[in-house]
Parts: sequence; C-alpha cells; structure tokens
Amino acid sequence: MKHIKTLALAVGVVLGSPVLLRAQVNSAYEVATWRGFKAAAVTYTLDDNTSNQLPVAIPLFDQYNFKTTLFTVTNWGPNWAGLSLASANGHEVTSHTVTHPSLGGLTVAQQVTELQQSQATIKANVPTAKCETVAYPNCVLGDVPTIQSYYIAGRVCSGQIMPATPSDFYNLSAIITGTTGSVQTAANFNARVDAAKTAKGWCVFLTHGINGDGGYSPTQSTELAAHLAYVNTNIADFWVGTFADVVKYIKERNAAVLTETTVSATQFTMTLTDNLPDLVYNVPITVRRQLPTAWTGAAVLRGTTVVPSSVVTTAGVRYVVFDTTPDQGALQINNAPVTT
Repeated sequence: MKHIKTLALAVGVVLGSPVLLRAQVNSAYEVATWRGFKAAAVTYTLDDNTSNQLPVAIPLFDQYNFKTTLFTVTNWGPNWAGLSLASANGHEVTSHTVTHPSLGGLTVAQQVTELQQSQATIKANVPTAKCETVAYPNCVLGDVPTIQSYYIAGRVCSGQIMPATPSDFYNLSAIITGTTGSVQTAANFNARVDAAKTAKGWCVFLTHGINGDGGYSPTQSTELAAHLAYVNTNIADFWVGTFADVVKYIKERNAAVLTETTVSATQFTMTLTDNLPDLVYNVPITVRRQLPTAWTGAAVLRGTTVVPSSVVTTAGVRYVVFDTTPDQGALQINNAPVTT
C-alpha cells in the first residue's frame, strides 16, 4: 500500500488529470475498457432526494442488482434511514451540496462550506457512504481546485455520451430524463445506452422526480422499469456501475502497470500496480491473459485464495478472464482442467 498523508492528497490536482496516465501492460494481457469486457458503461444518478426515489425507483434497480448514485442535498430533509439502507446495499450516496446553490455564483469560502459540510453530513448520517463525488446544483461548475480538495469527480448535464476516457473528470456529462428532457420513454433510454455501446463509451442518466412526487422533470417509473428490463436482457453489453466506481475504474485502467514476473510451462505470475492512492482507488478492474494451446484450462490464485475466473474463446483465441484490484500483490495463473 502506498503512503497517503491526507485525503486532500488522494483527491487533489494530480488525480484531476488522469488522461496524463498511460497503462503499461504486458503484451500477453489485456485490461478491459469496461468491467467484464462489456461494450459500454451505464450510470443512473438520482438528484434532490425526491420522495419516490427510495420507495419506488430503487426497488426497480435492486430487481437486477443494478447500483445507482444518489446525489443528496443535505438540508432538504433526506431520509437518512432509507439512504443508509441503500448505501449498505451498494448504492452510492454522495453530495449535491448543502443548499443546492449554483456554485459559480458563490465565493470560494461559500463553496467550501457547501462542499465540505455536505460531505461531512452525509458521512455522519450514512455510515457506509464514502462521499467521493459531487453533482453541481443547476449543473453550474464552481472553483475546480476547491472541488478537487474534496471529490474525485463532478457531474454536469451537457447531454453527451462520454468517451472511454473523459477529458475532464470535474466536468462529466449527464443526460436529463423526464418531462423537461429528451429521454422520457423506455425507447428513449434504450437509444442512449445503445449509442454508448456503439461508441464504447459511458452513458450517465440524471433523474429527479419519479411519477408525481413533486420533483423536477418527473420520470415515469413504468418507462424506467421497461428500460431496466431491456438493459438486463442485454447485460452482456452493459456494465451498470455507480458514478464513483466508473470514475475509479477508468483512472485505474489508465494507470495500470501489469507485469509478468514468472513464466513456466504450467504457471504464470503477474502483478498489477498503479500510481494512485489505494485508500481511494480500490475497485477491481478486468484483465485477461491469452492461454497456451497446450493448457487444458486455468485457475487464478492469490497465495492460496482462489480468484474467480472464467475461460473464454474470442476470435479463436482462448483467454482466462478475471477481476483484480491494483496493488494487492502477485497472482498466479496455473494450468488447470476446466471444472463444471
């Protein structure tokens, strides 16, 4: 584990420039653009803690084990008990500031209050929340160095499908859903994720109200449910991840250094490292290694612990595919029969 002096170092300016990082990967291996070698990443963000988000929308996502990001305004009466349950179930609960002001119209000192206090309040009320990302109220960007002191990424609403490596992690796009936007029906939702698949990019949706709960730009739960069923049917193409997890995956993928330290007829030993703070950047990324033709299968281990893996054939080439987190030590890939 790398030494980390402060959280500010972990999320500071250096990490605000991830496109400067370039993966260094042994030629026998490939790091997936998206987890599981999916064609696209999809993130569902819910803003403003409207009253139907937790009881109506979240169960629709839970049906398929899809995890969302709940951008919470801390002085708008959040349902802390409900948010705590959602967080414990893997949903991201994170900051939409204290009072929902346009950050660009505030002094830096006022922005610090909005950014720092919302983060502190969420962490105090939601024990499992890390609160590492922020959605800018009214999609108005504030003082970036100040934002970087508290968060690893920030979201606006410019309506674009993002590329596999966005150019600015503090100006990440989202597509508004509901009555004020162009995404109202299941077909509209489906078209956007299909566009992300074609582009091999990242689609982030921004939803406020659900049905008639009084929230901005309400989205009908029936349309959302039909869309989520479509994504689940086509889950081979889509990785559904929280806002923070996708950000971390991209940065870890781009910073990956994958080396093979031992090669024999029956075993490979590899290490995966990066130059990112492990306290923050600790999500698994997907890797595959081409298998020798003589191998009957493969088993992946870290010490004596089996790492889940699968053997797949792509374009006539066999690979072992597995998820691993950088900076966790060496992995052994052994020739092993495929078991069923």
